[in-house]
Amino acid sequence: MHPLFEKVKSIDGIKLKLQVDVGSYTTMKLTAIGDIVEVDDSKNLELLISILKEHQYKYHLIGLGANQVILNTKDTLFIRLKFENSGVLKLYQDKYELLAGVTLNKLTSAAIKHGLSGWECLTGIPATVGGAIFMNAGTKFGEICSFVESVKILRKSGKLENYKVNEESFSYRKNNFVSKGDIIVSAILTHNGKSESVKETIKEYLEYRNNTQPLGTQNCGCVFKNNERLKAGASIDKAGLKGFGFNGIKVSQKHGNFFENTDGSAKDFVRLVETVNEKLFEQFDEKFELEVKIY
Repeated sequence: MHPLFEKVKSIDGIKLKLQVDVGSYTTMKLTAIGDIVEVDDSKNLELLISILKEHQYKYHLIGLGANQVILNTKDTLFIRLKFENSGVLKLYQDKYELLAGVTLNKLTSAAIKHGLSGWECLTGIPATVGGAIFMNAGTKFGEICSFVESVKILRKSGKLENYKVNEESFSYRKNNFVSKGDIIVSAILTHNGKSESVKETIKEYLEYRNNTQPLGTQNCGCVFKNNERLKAGASIDKAGLKGFGFNGIKVSQKHGNFFENTDGSAKDFVRLVETVNEKLFEQFDEKFELEVKIY
Protein backbone atom coordinates (compact mmCIF):
# COMPACT_ATOMS: atom_id res chain seq x y z
CA MET A 1 0.00 0.00 0.00
CA HIS A 2 1.30 3.46 -0.91
CA PRO A 3 2.41 5.41 2.23
CA LEU A 4 0.05 8.30 1.47
CA PHE A 5 -2.98 6.06 2.00
CA GLU A 6 -2.26 5.83 5.75
CA LYS A 7 -2.47 9.63 5.92
CA VAL A 8 -5.65 9.66 3.84
CA LYS A 9 -7.27 7.03 6.08
CA SER A 10 -6.53 9.18 9.14
CA ILE A 11 -8.78 12.02 7.92
CA ASP A 12 -12.12 11.87 9.76
CA GLY A 13 -15.12 11.71 7.44
CA ILE A 14 -13.16 10.34 4.49
CA LYS A 15 -13.89 6.83 3.22
CA LEU A 16 -11.00 5.17 1.40
CA LYS A 17 -11.59 2.01 -0.65
CA LEU A 18 -8.60 0.20 -2.14
CA GLN A 19 -8.66 -2.10 -5.17
CA VAL A 20 -12.39 -1.94 -5.82
CA ASP A 21 -14.31 -1.59 -9.07
CA VAL A 22 -14.18 2.17 -9.58
CA GLY A 23 -15.99 1.64 -12.87
CA SER A 24 -19.09 0.79 -10.85
CA TYR A 25 -19.21 4.46 -9.81
CA THR A 26 -19.85 5.44 -13.44
CA THR A 27 -23.08 5.02 -15.38
CA MET A 28 -21.36 2.93 -18.07
CA LYS A 29 -20.37 0.29 -15.46
CA LEU A 30 -17.20 -0.82 -17.25
CA THR A 31 -15.02 -2.75 -14.80
CA ALA A 32 -11.88 -0.88 -13.70
CA ILE A 33 -10.10 -1.98 -10.51
CA GLY A 34 -8.52 0.88 -8.62
CA ASP A 35 -8.54 3.07 -5.50
CA ILE A 36 -11.25 5.58 -4.62
CA VAL A 37 -11.95 7.98 -1.80
CA GLU A 38 -15.29 9.55 -0.84
CA VAL A 39 -14.98 13.03 0.67
CA ASP A 40 -17.68 14.47 2.92
CA ASP A 41 -16.84 18.20 3.02
CA SER A 42 -14.67 20.86 1.42
CA LYS A 43 -12.25 21.15 4.36
CA ASN A 44 -11.44 17.45 4.12
CA LEU A 45 -11.07 17.86 0.37
CA GLU A 46 -8.46 20.59 0.92
CA LEU A 47 -6.58 18.33 3.33
CA LEU A 48 -6.74 15.40 0.90
CA ILE A 49 -5.40 17.44 -2.02
CA SER A 50 -2.55 18.77 0.15
CA ILE A 51 -1.54 15.17 0.97
CA LEU A 52 -1.73 14.11 -2.67
CA LYS A 53 0.29 17.15 -3.71
CA GLU A 54 2.93 16.39 -1.07
CA HIS A 55 3.34 12.87 -2.47
CA GLN A 56 3.00 14.03 -6.11
CA TYR A 57 0.24 11.46 -6.58
CA LYS A 58 -2.28 11.63 -9.42
CA TYR A 59 -5.99 12.02 -8.71
CA HIS A 60 -9.14 12.10 -10.80
CA LEU A 61 -12.63 13.35 -9.92
CA ILE A 62 -15.51 11.03 -10.79
CA GLY A 63 -18.65 12.94 -9.77
CA LEU A 64 -21.72 10.97 -10.86
CA GLY A 65 -19.65 9.32 -13.57
CA ALA A 66 -22.25 9.93 -16.26
CA ASN A 67 -19.92 11.34 -18.87
CA GLN A 68 -16.73 9.38 -18.45
CA VAL A 69 -15.12 6.01 -19.06
CA ILE A 70 -12.23 4.82 -16.93
CA LEU A 71 -9.53 3.04 -18.92
CA ASN A 72 -6.45 3.53 -16.72
CA THR A 73 -6.43 3.28 -12.91
CA LYS A 74 -2.69 2.86 -12.30
CA ASP A 75 -1.13 5.17 -9.67
CA THR A 76 -4.31 7.26 -9.48
CA LEU A 77 -6.66 8.00 -6.59
CA PHE A 78 -10.21 8.54 -7.76
CA ILE A 79 -12.25 11.08 -5.81
CA ARG A 80 -15.99 11.24 -5.31
CA LEU A 81 -17.49 14.28 -3.58
CA LYS A 82 -20.23 13.39 -1.12
CA PHE A 83 -21.00 16.86 0.18
CA GLU A 84 -24.14 18.69 -0.86
CA ASN A 85 -26.61 21.27 0.50
CA SER A 86 -29.79 20.69 -1.51
CA GLY A 87 -31.83 21.86 1.49
CA VAL A 88 -31.32 25.48 0.38
CA LEU A 89 -33.57 24.68 -2.60
CA LYS A 90 -36.63 24.28 -0.38
CA LEU A 91 -37.30 28.01 -0.42
CA TYR A 92 -37.51 30.42 -3.34
CA GLN A 93 -34.44 32.64 -3.70
CA ASP A 94 -33.13 34.95 -6.41
CA LYS A 95 -29.90 32.96 -6.43
CA TYR A 96 -28.61 29.79 -4.81
CA GLU A 97 -25.17 28.89 -3.52
CA LEU A 98 -24.90 25.15 -4.14
CA LEU A 99 -22.18 22.68 -3.28
CA ALA A 100 -20.69 20.73 -6.18
CA GLY A 101 -22.25 17.41 -5.10
CA VAL A 102 -25.87 18.52 -5.49
CA THR A 103 -27.48 16.53 -8.31
CA LEU A 104 -29.27 18.27 -11.17
CA ASN A 105 -32.46 16.29 -10.59
CA LYS A 106 -32.77 18.18 -7.29
CA LEU A 107 -32.44 21.45 -9.19
CA THR A 108 -35.13 20.30 -11.62
CA SER A 109 -37.41 19.43 -8.69
CA ALA A 110 -36.84 22.92 -7.26
CA ALA A 111 -37.59 24.43 -10.68
CA ILE A 112 -40.93 22.61 -10.73
CA LYS A 113 -41.74 23.56 -7.14
CA HIS A 114 -40.88 27.26 -7.44
CA GLY A 115 -41.36 27.77 -11.21
CA LEU A 116 -37.70 28.72 -11.72
CA SER A 117 -37.52 29.84 -15.33
CA GLY A 118 -34.43 28.83 -17.29
CA TRP A 119 -33.60 25.75 -15.26
CA GLU A 120 -35.57 23.67 -17.76
CA CYS A 121 -32.24 23.28 -19.59
CA LEU A 122 -31.09 20.94 -16.80
CA THR A 123 -33.92 18.47 -17.32
CA GLY A 124 -32.91 14.82 -17.36
CA ILE A 125 -29.14 15.40 -17.24
CA PRO A 126 -27.48 12.84 -14.92
CA ALA A 127 -24.88 15.08 -13.30
CA THR A 128 -23.92 17.05 -10.23
CA VAL A 129 -23.64 20.83 -10.16
CA GLY A 130 -19.86 20.58 -10.32
CA GLY A 131 -19.85 18.13 -13.22
CA ALA A 132 -22.48 20.09 -15.14
CA ILE A 133 -20.46 23.31 -14.84
CA PHE A 134 -17.27 21.53 -15.84
CA MET A 135 -18.97 20.18 -19.00
CA ASN A 136 -21.27 23.18 -19.53
CA ALA A 137 -24.12 20.67 -19.65
CA GLY A 138 -27.33 21.52 -21.42
CA THR A 139 -30.29 20.49 -23.55
CA LYS A 140 -32.23 22.05 -26.39
CA PHE A 141 -33.43 24.67 -23.88
CA GLY A 142 -29.96 26.02 -23.22
CA GLU A 143 -26.83 25.44 -21.15
CA ILE A 144 -26.04 25.76 -17.46
CA CYS A 145 -23.53 28.55 -18.20
CA SER A 146 -26.44 30.99 -18.59
CA PHE A 147 -27.13 30.72 -14.86
CA VAL A 148 -23.66 30.46 -13.32
CA GLU A 149 -22.67 33.68 -11.55
CA SER A 150 -19.51 32.50 -9.81
CA VAL A 151 -17.65 29.29 -9.03
CA LYS A 152 -15.55 28.40 -5.99
CA ILE A 153 -12.58 26.32 -7.15
CA LEU A 154 -9.95 24.44 -5.21
CA ARG A 155 -6.93 24.96 -7.44
CA LYS A 156 -4.36 22.18 -7.78
CA SER A 157 -1.99 24.47 -5.85
CA GLY A 158 -4.25 24.02 -2.81
CA LYS A 159 -5.60 27.59 -3.00
CA LEU A 160 -9.35 28.29 -2.90
CA GLU A 161 -10.49 30.82 -5.50
CA ASN A 162 -13.83 32.51 -6.13
CA TYR A 163 -14.02 32.76 -9.90
CA LYS A 164 -16.41 35.33 -11.38
CA VAL A 165 -17.94 34.03 -14.61
CA ASN A 166 -17.70 36.16 -17.76
CA GLU A 167 -18.70 35.80 -21.42
CA GLU A 168 -15.50 33.90 -22.23
CA SER A 169 -15.82 31.40 -19.37
CA PHE A 170 -17.70 28.75 -21.35
CA SER A 171 -18.00 27.26 -24.81
CA TYR A 172 -19.92 24.32 -26.25
CA ARG A 173 -19.81 21.45 -23.73
CA LYS A 174 -16.78 22.79 -21.90
CA ASN A 175 -15.56 25.41 -19.46
CA ASN A 176 -12.50 27.57 -20.03
CA PHE A 177 -11.40 28.21 -16.44
CA VAL A 178 -10.91 24.85 -14.68
CA SER A 179 -7.46 23.40 -15.30
CA LYS A 180 -6.36 19.79 -14.84
CA GLY A 181 -6.14 19.08 -11.12
CA ASP A 182 -8.58 21.85 -10.14
CA ILE A 183 -11.83 20.87 -8.38
CA ILE A 184 -15.12 22.79 -8.36
CA VAL A 185 -16.33 23.09 -4.76
CA SER A 186 -19.49 25.17 -5.13
CA ALA A 187 -21.22 27.70 -7.35
CA ILE A 188 -23.77 30.48 -7.24
CA LEU A 189 -26.61 29.91 -9.69
CA THR A 190 -29.24 32.43 -10.76
CA HIS A 191 -32.46 31.96 -12.78
CA ASN A 192 -34.91 34.04 -14.82
CA GLY A 193 -37.58 34.46 -12.16
CA LYS A 194 -40.86 32.58 -11.90
CA SER A 195 -42.90 31.12 -14.73
CA GLU A 196 -46.04 28.97 -14.60
CA SER A 197 -44.95 27.07 -17.73
CA VAL A 198 -41.84 25.51 -16.16
CA LYS A 199 -43.56 22.43 -14.72
CA GLU A 200 -45.24 21.49 -18.01
CA THR A 201 -42.09 22.13 -20.05
CA ILE A 202 -40.04 19.83 -17.81
CA LYS A 203 -42.71 17.13 -17.89
CA GLU A 204 -42.90 17.19 -21.69
CA TYR A 205 -39.12 17.09 -22.11
CA LEU A 206 -38.74 14.17 -19.71
CA GLU A 207 -41.28 12.26 -21.79
CA TYR A 208 -39.35 13.15 -24.94
CA ARG A 209 -36.07 11.89 -23.45
CA ASN A 210 -37.68 8.65 -22.33
CA ASN A 211 -39.03 8.09 -25.84
CA THR A 212 -35.83 8.92 -27.72
CA GLN A 213 -32.92 7.92 -25.46
CA PRO A 214 -31.97 4.58 -23.84
CA LEU A 215 -32.20 5.88 -20.29
CA GLY A 216 -32.64 2.44 -18.74
CA THR A 217 -29.38 1.00 -20.09
CA GLN A 218 -25.77 1.24 -18.95
CA ASN A 219 -24.42 4.12 -21.03
CA CYS A 220 -22.37 7.28 -20.59
CA GLY A 221 -24.75 9.72 -22.26
CA CYS A 222 -23.83 11.26 -25.60
CA VAL A 223 -20.50 9.93 -26.88
CA PHE A 224 -19.75 12.58 -29.52
CA LYS A 225 -20.30 16.33 -29.68
CA ASN A 226 -22.42 17.72 -32.48
CA ASN A 227 -20.63 20.14 -34.77
CA GLU A 228 -21.74 23.04 -36.94
CA ARG A 229 -22.38 20.86 -39.97
CA LEU A 230 -23.74 17.58 -38.62
CA LYS A 231 -25.44 16.06 -35.62
CA ALA A 232 -23.61 13.01 -34.34
CA GLY A 233 -26.63 10.82 -33.56
CA ALA A 234 -28.35 11.47 -36.89
CA SER A 235 -25.09 10.84 -38.77
CA ILE A 236 -24.56 7.50 -37.01
CA ASP A 237 -28.14 6.54 -37.89
CA LYS A 238 -27.67 7.50 -41.57
CA ALA A 239 -24.45 5.48 -41.67
CA GLY A 240 -26.42 2.39 -40.62
CA LEU A 241 -24.40 1.90 -37.46
CA LYS A 242 -27.20 1.39 -34.93
CA GLY A 243 -26.67 -1.98 -33.26
CA PHE A 244 -23.04 -2.15 -34.41
CA GLY A 245 -20.52 -3.03 -31.72
CA PHE A 246 -17.76 -5.17 -30.25
CA ASN A 247 -18.28 -7.83 -27.60
CA GLY A 248 -20.56 -6.32 -24.94
CA ILE A 249 -20.53 -2.71 -26.26
CA LYS A 250 -22.87 -1.60 -29.02
CA VAL A 251 -24.41 1.49 -30.57
CA SER A 252 -27.93 1.95 -29.20
CA GLN A 253 -30.85 1.09 -31.47
CA LYS A 254 -32.79 3.91 -29.84
CA HIS A 255 -30.28 6.74 -30.27
CA GLY A 256 -27.08 6.53 -32.33
CA ASN A 257 -25.02 8.78 -30.08
CA PHE A 258 -25.45 6.45 -27.10
CA PHE A 259 -23.27 3.36 -26.69
CA GLU A 260 -24.67 0.66 -24.40
CA ASN A 261 -22.76 -1.78 -22.19
CA THR A 262 -24.03 -5.28 -21.48
CA ASP A 263 -20.80 -7.13 -20.72
CA GLY A 264 -17.99 -5.20 -22.39
CA SER A 265 -14.74 -3.55 -21.37
CA ALA A 266 -13.30 -0.06 -21.56
CA LYS A 267 -11.02 -1.26 -24.37
CA ASP A 268 -14.10 -2.45 -26.30
CA PHE A 269 -15.62 1.00 -25.81
CA VAL A 270 -12.52 2.80 -27.11
CA ARG A 271 -12.36 0.44 -30.10
CA LEU A 272 -16.02 1.13 -30.93
CA VAL A 273 -15.54 4.91 -30.60
CA GLU A 274 -12.57 4.86 -32.97
CA THR A 275 -14.28 2.55 -35.48
CA VAL A 276 -17.52 4.56 -35.57
CA ASN A 277 -15.60 7.79 -36.04
CA GLU A 278 -13.61 6.25 -38.91
CA LYS A 279 -16.79 5.08 -40.61
CA LEU A 280 -18.37 8.53 -40.20
CA PHE A 281 -15.30 10.09 -41.78
CA GLU A 282 -15.53 7.68 -44.73
CA GLN A 283 -19.18 8.58 -45.38
CA PHE A 284 -19.42 12.24 -44.39
CA ASP A 285 -15.80 13.46 -44.49
CA GLU A 286 -16.25 14.44 -40.86
CA LYS A 287 -14.74 13.25 -37.59
CA PHE A 288 -16.53 14.09 -34.38
CA GLU A 289 -14.97 15.36 -31.18
CA LEU A 290 -15.68 13.29 -28.09
CA GLU A 291 -18.14 14.55 -25.49
CA VAL A 292 -17.42 11.63 -23.16
CA LYS A 293 -14.17 11.87 -21.21
CA ILE A 294 -11.93 8.80 -21.34
CA TYR A 295 -9.45 8.59 -18.50
